[in-house]
Amino acid sequence: MINCSGCHGVKGRGDGVTTARIVDYSSNSIWPRNLSEPWNFRRGSSRADIFMTLRTGLSTTAMPKFSPRVFKDKEIWDIVDFVRTLGSNKKPQIKTLLKAAKVNKDFLIKKIRYQSRNI
Repeated sequence: MINCSGCHGVKGRGDGVTTARIVDYSSNSIWPRNLSEPWNFRRGSSRADIFMTLRTGLSTTAMPKFSPRVFKDKEIWDIVDFVRTLGSNKKPQIKTLLKAAKVNKDFLIKKIRYQSRNI
C-alpha cells in the first residue's frame, strides 16, 4: 500500500504526495482516481475490473501494472478487497439543483427605492 499512497493518498482520495509530479493540470488527463468513488473507475468497479486494472495497469496513465513475478494473485485480490473498503459502489443521490436568474443590481436598487417611496 505504500506505493499506492504516493498517488492515491493515504486515504485513497487521489491526493498523494507525488500527484503534483504526474498530473497534467491543464487537461486533468491522468489524475489518480479517488478510490472512495468507485463509480469513477475507468475500467469499472467490480472486483474483476479492479483486479484487471491492478494486474495490467492503465495505458496513457501513471497507473503501473502489478507483475505476476512480483505480486501473486492472492496479493492482488487482497489489494482489491482493501480498495473496495474505501468507498461505496452506489453513487450518491444528488438533490435537484435550485436554478436562479441573475439579478440586475441596478434594477433591484431602483425597484427598492420606488417601493420605499410609495409606502
